[in-house]
Amino acid sequence: MINASTGFHLWSDTFQREMGDVFELEDEITRAIVDALKVKWAPAGPLRLSKGNSKANDFYLQGLYSANKSGEEGLGTAAAFFEKATERDPEFSRAWSSLARVRSHLADAYVRPLDAYPIAQADAEKAL
Repeated sequence: MINASTGFHLWSDTFQREMGDVFELEDEITRAIVDALKVKWAPAGPLRLSKGNSKANDFYLQGLYSANKSGEEGLGTAAAFFEKATERDPEFSRAWSSLARVRSHLADAYVRPLDAYPIAQADAEKAL
């Protein structure tokens, strides 16, 4: 297992078994990874969306989808969707924080940081 953003090697192991129950082997590998990385499993909290504004939620989810594509085009599209979500619901903190994150990523590689970071900071403050 390699951290894709840093290239740092996180975990590896070799499993030599007779072919048997594939799901049992998967469980064993999963346990080995969890033990090696010392992952503490906790139930995921609910995805908090905009209350009562389905269009803002749609824009937010489209923004998440676009942000996962990375690259300048994906991040730019994501920012546009997050902006639309915040226009529909100005108190939608997840949309504001996602917009700040996307703008920070854009500033890291595609736009002038001195122009983008103050805007990203303002978005993050609105999220709070």
